[in-house]
Amino acid sequence: MLTGIRQPPRPVIGFDHDQGLRRKIDLERLSIHIHKNLEFHEAENLCAMFAQGGLPCEPSPAMLQPAPNALEPVIAHPWLAARRAEGRTILMFNPDAGHPQKEWPAEDWTELAGLTLSRTTAAVVFNASRSHPELDELADADPERAMVLHQAPIPELIAWLSQCGALVTVDSGPQHLAHGLGIPSVTLFGPMDERRWVDCFKRPIHRTLRACAFDLTPEEKRGLPVNHEVSLIPPDAVLQEILKILPESSVV
Repeated sequence: MLTGIRQPPRPVIGFDHDQGLRRKIDLERLSIHIHKNLEFHEAENLCAMFAQGGLPCEPSPAMLQPAPNALEPVIAHPWLAARRAEGRTILMFNPDAGHPQKEWPAEDWTELAGLTLSRTTAAVVFNASRSHPELDELADADPERAMVLHQAPIPELIAWLSQCGALVTVDSGPQHLAHGLGIPSVTLFGPMDERRWVDCFKRPIHRTLRACAFDLTPEEKRGLPVNHEVSLIPPDAVLQEILKILPESSVV
């Protein structure tokens, strides 16, 4: 007896390249390949892919809220509670990118922190995914104005960022969290094309910096540090962008 008619398999849609799939078996599952234009914003490419599946898509701003069980202990954190009682704006600095070519030199982060503490009344929390002795030393020297957050899980990181007045980062991951939370941000770009990753809606609270072209050839980069492009950004230029998005009351 027939119990039903077997339906044909549904198509699996994906990009023709730069889709993040590293296993061959996952690549082989794709039955429709959508061309990804690397000069377009990632949101526009995703909408083009969804349209192929019959799903109308229009980019819209992400909306993110911290989980209450993560937010409550962060708000109660003694260091944060003390800084808020003092009326200080909290800045989050994110020095790690996961890719050496995207990382700003440690001495530049240290100099930027010093400039920020001298030119503003803000306090700085470093979101560090690995050991940074120079940042630990800085926080130990001025524990009322600086602290290091070590390897915070994503829910905790979102909660901390939600309490900050701005983010400075070399990694677009935390940048996207700031976009979703509505937290002002400054992102330093080196070998990545920021047209794909900046705020798609051009909100002025989200700013980007670069010092040279992102697409230097291997010949042009021969003999240079792996993070050459981003290392050309001077700390003072980053500070000037920070001053543009901080409340005037936080600027000395």
